[in-house]
Amino acid sequence: MLSIHQNTFSNEQDGPVLTVAFSPDGSLAATGDGRGTVKLWDIASATPIAVLRGHGLAACSVAFSPNGKMLASGSNDGTVRVWDVAARQRYSTLTPDESPVNAVAFSPDGLNVAAVCRTGMVKIFDAVTGHERLTLQGHSRGVQALAYSPDGRTLATAGEDMTAKLWHAATGLERATLKGHISWVNAVAFSPDGTLLATGSDDMTAQLWDVVSGMKLESLRGHCGLVEAVAFSPEGTLLATGSQDGTARVWNISTAELQARLEGHSNTVWAVAFAPDGNSLATASEDHTVKLWRLVNTGAAPVEEVEPAQVRCA
Repeated sequence: MLSIHQNTFSNEQDGPVLTVAFSPDGSLAATGDGRGTVKLWDIASATPIAVLRGHGLAACSVAFSPNGKMLASGSNDGTVRVWDVAARQRYSTLTPDESPVNAVAFSPDGLNVAAVCRTGMVKIFDAVTGHERLTLQGHSRGVQALAYSPDGRTLATAGEDMTAKLWHAATGLERATLKGHISWVNAVAFSPDGTLLATGSDDMTAQLWDVVSGMKLESLRGHCGLVEAVAFSPEGTLLATGSQDGTARVWNISTAELQARLEGHSNTVWAVAFAPDGNSLATASEDHTVKLWRLVNTGAAPVEEVEPAQVRCA
């Protein structure tokens, strides 16, 4: 695996970039930052094309709807804002429980928006009306992350109680509790086929789980800082992780081997996201930038260290 740095998206004026997501067609990226600003970026030119303001505190999570027409953002101000992407305007504001919102996600059918809060609450809202549909309670401490399974039937959450949980998305009933980390669990992601779950933790590991059995399959070790983010590639063969050690890493799922170590950020990597075509990876960092990396499969499996040239964008 050879990784080539393509571009740096600079967010110098608005501070640390805490989250990043690609639009379904891969033409846009959305980011949220420490000042509560949500931005839409044109991938081809690496420039911001819209600035969405309204959050009073840090915007910690962003997620596009499956059709790309809506964007949800979750903030430390206790709100979820749903934006009309084309109009560049706020569509609605949701208030899960007035505590900081750590993560948001659309259901795969686009009908629901889920949010998790620092109090431990998990809320599911109607994406159109904003009405609350379900409240999921089970974590004993704050919830840090969530993800829908590809078929929409299962919701995964992860939290400060050192567990990840699987829930029936339609009923809100808890299905399983995954125990194996020895510190906070900060990130969670399903594989594209829905059979695997990845988690990232303050214990400096990422772990892979069998969704059906709830059994831990692998522990991915190598980061020397807290693991803040995990993301599967679209084809499901790779897992990207981001860490407080300032690096992102790309792992082979079949072998659990490290494929690439992406070096270039000067501070924590808070978020990682694969482009829909699987050829690029975005990393968002405390250093006020998003970097876009080109991933080229050479057929070999060396660990590549990259010191990318800096490209500063206005």
